[in-house]
Amino acid sequence: MQKNVMITLGIIFICLVIFILPTWQAQITEINVKSYSSQPHYSQKDLEIVLGITKNAHILNISNKKWEKYKKSLPFIESLKITKKFPNMLILDIVEKTPLGYIPFKEKYLLIDDQAIVLAESTHPNFDLPLIEGIEVDKFLVGEKISLSNDNALLTLDLITQTAMAYGLTSSIDSINLLDLDDITLRIKRLEIILGDISNLNRKMNWLDKIYKNYSVGILDLRNIDLGEAILTIDERIK
Repeated sequence: MQKNVMITLGIIFICLVIFILPTWQAQITEINVKSYSSQPHYSQKDLEIVLGITKNAHILNISNKKWEKYKKSLPFIESLKITKKFPNMLILDIVEKTPLGYIPFKEKYLLIDDQAIVLAESTHPNFDLPLIEGIEVDKFLVGEKISLSNDNALLTLDLITQTAMAYGLTSSIDSINLLDLDDITLRIKRLEIILGDISNLNRKMNWLDKIYKNYSVGILDLRNIDLGEAILTIDERIK
């Protein structure tokens, strides 16, 4: 009996020793990123910190089941898949979110996605995305959704940016003003574009795509585009 107990304790001791050996300390060996931009938003060091690798995390302590915990520190990531290879190798497959634009906030810029989640805060825009005007923010936390007084503003913004993206206009639009959803305006350099509401939005963007490169100054009224009418007013003083 005593001999069996000693054998059992010996096996347990050996297992414990094996599992605390450096061999089992997780290491990232491969990262595959479907990135929004030319470079991944997070560095390998960022990922190692969040996964606990910088604190010699055991490979068994890292799991896809902990995604809800990880994503609080990685708001720019849409999905993360962790694949393990014996004895301690990790392969990360990452899909990043597609941001919509920047909301100015106290001399800084909040990058948001289509759920109004703040992906990042910066002192200047890092992407060629429009400034979103007409939305007021009282407070925010990176990784959490901002409180909007009008949820339709977010839906409208998403529709505008997706349609603009289809025409390759996203990087050209400097600002989108959503203060009045029946009188939406865009700005491209010194050209102000009056959309009105979002009706016939695809047609409005189609016309804008054909016009803005040749006329970069003035006011372009697209409110009556359903009648086949676009009015361009050029102020002689700013030609």
